Amino acid sequence: VYIPPGSCTWGSAISINKKITIQGAGFDRTIISASAKGVGLLTLSTNARITSIGFRMYAGIGILIQDGQGWRIDNCSFTRIDPVDLSAYAILIRNPSTRHPYGLLDNNTFVNTRVQTERCANLTGMVDAFNNDIAFGTVEAVYMEDNSFTFTINNNNGSDSNRGGRWVARFNTYINTEIMAHGIGANPKTRGTRSWEIYKNTFTSDGSVVG
Repeated sequence: VYIPPGSCTWGSAISINKKITIQGAGFDRTIISASAKGVGLLTLSTNARITSIGFRMYAGIGILIQDGQGWRIDNCSFTRIDPVDLSAYAILIRNPSTRHPYGLLDNNTFVNTRVQTERCANLTGMVDAFNNDIAFGTVEAVYMEDNSFTFTINNNNGSDSNRGGRWVARFNTYINTEIMAHGIGANPKTRGTRSWEIYKNTFTSDGSVVG
């Protein structure tokens, strides 16, 4: 599916449940904006590909990935519209039941918003995550590669995780932001991050953001 150059505003999220590619004309040419705070843009439940689109969102969730193993989001930009609320997820990866959605985020730009990786919202699934092997070096993780994360207003984490999430962050650039992985102490009714690999990233602070 090709989306030509132009700008539009969506009032609700579109669900994608087929293995398709949705491609814009470039993240600075095809712009999709949320109409208000709390309005999502896309919900993925398959191994689709989203590429070359500029997303603008308020506090809330821009893209919710609920399922799929092998999805890819690349060469997109994610920019928060409102500069106040910190609860802005460009991408939230979380299955409502038990299975971990695995895929690749590469060559994207994130401004004042972040990526959250979780296995699921179900306690049974979170426990199962810790019964299984960690599986370092396999496809069983969310891979974040060659992205840039920049905060210009409030210093917040560019990527975060909890609830049995597995992820790899490599070759990314972080400006005025950080990486976080929650443990079980964050909430006694959930389970913390299952595994993470961090290497060959660049972290920079210009002193302009305090948080």
